[in-house]
Amino acid sequence: ALSLPPSPLPPSSLPRPPPTPLERLTRASKIGNAYSMSRLLTENTFTTDQLNNALCLSAAQGSVACMELLINRGAHDTDTAAIFATKSDRYPALRLLTKVGLSAAATKDAITVAASHGYADCEFLLHVHLHRPPPPVVD
Repeated sequence: ALSLPPSPLPPSSLPRPPPTPLERLTRASKIGNAYSMSRLLTENTFTTDQLNNALCLSAAQGSVACMELLINRGAHDTDTAAIFATKSDRYPALRLLTKVGLSAAATKDAITVAASHGYADCEFLLHVHLHRPPPPVVD
């Protein structure tokens, strides 16, 4: 049997490959770096699922600027993002998501999350959103 000679460097000393665009998008979402995200979204193509995942991470971080970039690029899973924002008590992020649109079911789920964590501001916002009359239909 053939065996390779041992590496002269321990595994931790080996150079790491540069991060992929998706890894960089994930990092920008986690830290709320809208500048990096804007560049990444301009220079790369991401799937809708990747954009939605980044939206949820940005919502948990509370980065409204990143969320706006992602929504403008095609992220649309505001229902899941609302749960992430609520679990992290990110009122401004949740306010953006209510403006963009949440389903009644997701709003009720987020109310339950807010109430169980004692996030009164988020809970109140969600109750107002849930009971807001629909906009008038224009012919």
